[in-house]
Amino acid sequence: HRAGQALSADLSFEAVLNAVADHLIAALEVESCTISNWDAAHDEIVTLLDRDPEPAAQVSVGSGFRLSDYPHYNILLQQSRPLAFQRDDPALDEALRRWLDAYLWRSLLTVPLLNKGQVIGLIELGERRRARGFTADEIRLAESLASQAAVAIENARLYAEAQRRADQLRALHEAGRALASDLRLESILRTLTETAQRLTDARYGALAVLDAGGTSVAHFHTVGLSEAERQQMGEPPRGRGLLGVILSEGVPMRVDDLARDPRAAGFPPHHPI
Repeated sequence: HRAGQALSADLSFEAVLNAVADHLIAALEVESCTISNWDAAHDEIVTLLDRDPEPAAQVSVGSGFRLSDYPHYNILLQQSRPLAFQRDDPALDEALRRWLDAYLWRSLLTVPLLNKGQVIGLIELGERRRARGFTADEIRLAESLASQAAVAIENARLYAEAQRRADQLRALHEAGRALASDLRLESILRTLTETAQRLTDARYGALAVLDAGGTSVAHFHTVGLSEAERQQMGEPPRGRGLLGVILSEGVPMRVDDLARDPRAAGFPPHHPI
């Protein structure tokens, strides 16, 4: 009950994740807690939070793990049930043993995050100090806390999405006012680039404008890059590769991995891809 109250006290997504980790680590007396989201569209598990005291084993937020490479994730997600592993279990699959070794775990409990009957992610509770078997009562406790956590995480996600949409509307309104009050082309292009970067929450943004003949780039603006980074990139793009595809087809394009796209070409050595 106290855990539920604590989890519902703050709708900040990061605060909710940290509260979930705090309660699970304390209740189960484990060393580490990793909370991940299931990205069904890309068939991968994405790290939301990794509370781990061992620097060598820490996973960066946003790291993705394809389900095809981790079969035990598939079992947990499909069957919606906890799974416990011990490094010293002679019956343990060798692939799982190597995975435990990679993160220095001696014991691990994985619990699905269920919201309205749907799996939205999972929680991994790791122990390095000793080999331990998780009791039935401990597993039920972890499931109960994970159930409360799933609701809190989903509420925080919805709140963050509402805030993001409000920020987008505010950015569009501010950009509209700025564009209406400034007729200088360079200033207008910079405002457009900055607004696009803000709306997409991108690390950096770039805007290219073709010349009157439509054959070469006449204006090129970047945001999110220092002047030194911009200079390292050298000459502005010439409309090849992915940029050429966009210019020729005239439609938006979204690329999951820019560096691996076969159409990508012409990126300078210091391009921040």
